[in-house]
This record gives sequence, C-alpha cells and structure tokens, in this order.
Amino acid sequence: MEYNFYYCRAVNAIVFYGLSLNSTNLSGNKYLNFALVCLIEIPGYCLAWLCLRKLGRRLALSGSLMLCAITCAASGYLTTGANWLIVTLFLLGKLGITSSFAVIYTYTAEMMPTVIRSGGVGVMSTFARFGAMLAPFVPLLGSYYEPLPLLLFGVVSMLASILSLLLPETFHKKLPDTVVEAIALGKEMEPVSVESADSSTALGNNVQHESII
Repeated sequence: MEYNFYYCRAVNAIVFYGLSLNSTNLSGNKYLNFALVCLIEIPGYCLAWLCLRKLGRRLALSGSLMLCAITCAASGYLTTGANWLIVTLFLLGKLGITSSFAVIYTYTAEMMPTVIRSGGVGVMSTFARFGAMLAPFVPLLGSYYEPLPLLLFGVVSMLASILSLLLPETFHKKLPDTVVEAIALGKEMEPVSVESADSSTALGNNVQHESII
C-alpha cells in the first residue's frame, strides 16, 4: 500500500508542475495561457473540497486523477485544430490534478497513525519532490514527438487513478493512533458472533474521533 501511495504522490507532483511549465508551449498567447493555468487552481481546490465531503477520499482522488488523464490525453492528440478547445482541455487537466493534489494531502494525513503522522507526511512529501524534480524535463520530450508530454501526463495519471482505488477509505472512520491500527485500516471486518457484535457496537458508540474533514 505504501508503494502505491508513493507513486500517487510522485505523479501528482510531476503532473501538477509539469502542466504549469508546459502551458507556455501551447498555441496562442503564452502569458495568457500561464495566467489561466494559475487561475484554474482556485476552482480546482473548491472541487477538491466538494469531492472530499460528498465522495470520500478514495473516489475523490481517483476521479480527479481520471479527469486529468482523459483531458491531458485528449489535449495531446489535438495538436491541430481549434486553439480554444486545446486550451480548454489543458485547463480541465490542470483542474483535475489540482483537485487531486489537495485531496492527497488530506488523505495522507488520515492514513498515517498519530505516533508518526508528521514524519509519515514528510516522507510522502519527499517522494513527491522527486516527481517535481522531473517535471521541468518532461516538456522537452515535445522535441521528439509533440504530443508526448501530455500523453505521458495522461498515462501516468490514469495508472495512478486505477491504483488509488486499491487504497483504504478513511472518510468517517476513526483515525489510526498506532501503527497496528493503520495497517488494519480499510480491511474488511470478519464475521462476528451475536454476543461479540453487541459489545462491539457499544464500544463503537464511544468512538467520536473521525476523519479530519
């Protein structure tokens, strides 16, 4: 599970910063394109908040990455044609990865046990920085094949979207306090007897610590 999360964090960083840097390669006014790519982050974070509240963590992350994957791939193939359509798809891709970037920060904190939460989030952010270091080099792939940067962003985002469905859901669940609880997070509960079910229900009613948002 941790390797899955490492990959998702790295993909979020490389695509988020890669799209920002690649915006100046779009046709049209490069200054306007860059400004639009920056402004689209505002509705992106709003979308993340809504998805976190309505869909939960796992679907919010997977859906945001899938939106980015589809629009990036489509924008990559539309190398010729209406400039407004290419820019619109590009902006939708940035909208999706911005939402994913916000979701995964909350998701990471909720999956980490209390005893190592700050250190665990730091380790995950370190892996994300490796992806960020690669981001400036991805647009250079366009010199070999023009749609390659956007197609690469689409492929890695789609793979991350699929892999994120394997992560446990933390929405409306008690945050793990120990490493053992974190490992057990998301596992299906085994069938219990009627006697133990009554005691489990009584204990569950006393637990009030739920997910952050």
